[in-house]
Amino acid sequence: MKYWILILSIFIIINGTINVKADIAPMEIVGGGSNGFLCEQPDIQMDSFFVNVTVDLPDVIEVYTYFLFNPTNKTINQEVIIPLCFDEYTFDYYTIEQASLFVDGVKIEYSNGSVELDEIDMVIDLPEISGITATIDLLPNKTTNVTLQLHREFDDYTESFLYVYSAKTARYWNGTINHGHFFFEYLSQYENITYEGPNGTVNGNEISSIMKNWDGDANYRVIVDTGIRYQRSNIFFYVQFIIILTVAVCVSYILVKAKKK
Repeated sequence: MKYWILILSIFIIINGTINVKADIAPMEIVGGGSNGFLCEQPDIQMDSFFVNVTVDLPDVIEVYTYFLFNPTNKTINQEVIIPLCFDEYTFDYYTIEQASLFVDGVKIEYSNGSVELDEIDMVIDLPEISGITATIDLLPNKTTNVTLQLHREFDDYTESFLYVYSAKTARYWNGTINHGHFFFEYLSQYENITYEGPNGTVNGNEISSIMKNWDGDANYRVIVDTGIRYQRSNIFFYVQFIIILTVAVCVSYILVKAKKK
């Protein structure tokens, strides 16, 4: 019986994958490779962030704007990552069509990287995050505007559209967030929109959340019932279930035979 529970649990995990985006975070490079890890930044403060998401399926337009304040009298050169997802499977159906990174209005080069996680409460059972990485100069006693403009295509949507954003990386900056603003607008066909997160207001196809002087310890979660029903998606579901069921029967048979021996 326990083998059946394990197999069904795997099936639920495969079909319940969550792709999460998160705030900009400081990071350090390990050795000469591309991998790094999130680090504490004892000086730089995240003054505010603005997230604007517009969904007109299959197009998803995201603009992330972060204001980082350097209260010291020295220039700080900091490696940063703007996580795009914590799920390695996301890119299979959520492709990046265009991404541009700006610092104080000037477009800069970036690279794609991955960062190891040591905070298990950020995303469960996922050891690392991937996203856009860059090195920026934070001038003394100045606020630096870091903006990522992202155009993605969500090609594999049917009954629902899920969008999750995490502000938990704020813990790596010094102090609290003075102002946080999350705005989500859904322009495609839909039946219902539900929202889970801090201080949110749902107005038809729009969701807005404003937070002030807080630690960022929250996730924003939007679920849209598109009202679209595709028979092919149900067929795929049942085919996948039959495959897993067949594997389960074979495993159970082998275990029973081995036990009799």
